[in-house]
Amino acid sequence: SLEGRITEAQRDGFRRAGREWHGTSFVPVDELNRRQYEQLTSEPLLVTQLMEVPEEQAGELAARDGADGGETGT
Repeated sequence: SLEGRITEAQRDGFRRAGREWHGTSFVPVDELNRRQYEQLTSEPLLVTQLMEVPEEQAGELAARDGADGGETGT
């Protein structure tokens, strides 16, 4: 299984942790550095939940979310 964060944006297009957020997204924890993780978990406009999902399901969630979670490289 894979540990990740389910993140729900309270406002579509909201930007935090170098990503643009739309609706509900799954982000594997190992894709986040400490600062990004802290930004996501402390941001009031994002609702996050830590969960463990089977790797196959994580891949499906990432594909549904556009695979990159809106990363901008910043």
